[in-house]
Amino acid sequence: MKSKILLTVFLLLSVVITAQENVSENEEENRHSIGVLIGHSAVLQGVKDGERQSIYVPAFALQYNYAIAEKFALGLHLDTFIETFTIKKSGGTEIERERPVATTIVGSYEFARRFAFILGGGVEWEKNENFGLLRFGLDYTHPLGENGFEFVSTLNSDILFGGYNTINLAVGVAKTF
Repeated sequence: MKSKILLTVFLLLSVVITAQENVSENEEENRHSIGVLIGHSAVLQGVKDGERQSIYVPAFALQYNYAIAEKFALGLHLDTFIETFTIKKSGGTEIERERPVATTIVGSYEFARRFAFILGGGVEWEKNENFGLLRFGLDYTHPLGENGFEFVSTLNSDILFGGYNTINLAVGVAKTF
């Protein structure tokens, strides 16, 4: 598993380095973005009062994105649930998730002004059990003045292989440079 993650990171970094070679100095401005978001996640296979049902868990996220072209970007997103919760896997096994942290590498495509599709994968890390994940969703950004700050919102879904699924909604602020 670690070798697959390292290979993915290496390939994405080589794409970024190759893309940078073809960029002029004027285009280099505002290619980086760092954001902080807060939100909620609907855990679709949650357990509450002994019954399987959707539960809602607060979340916090850090995002770094790098624009490799006008409409394409690569990013590293770190998300964590702020609370501990219980899920029921498809086999009926209940597992407690103690503030898991998801690390994902995503690609985004801006299909309309300020709107982008995102797609990526990664791992959700937690002391009891780790899950590989697939993330897809929609991002929206809006400039906040002339200082490179942006309002950021995201609606995405995580499919955790062998675990559970979530729908995530978050808003925050990002700084471009």
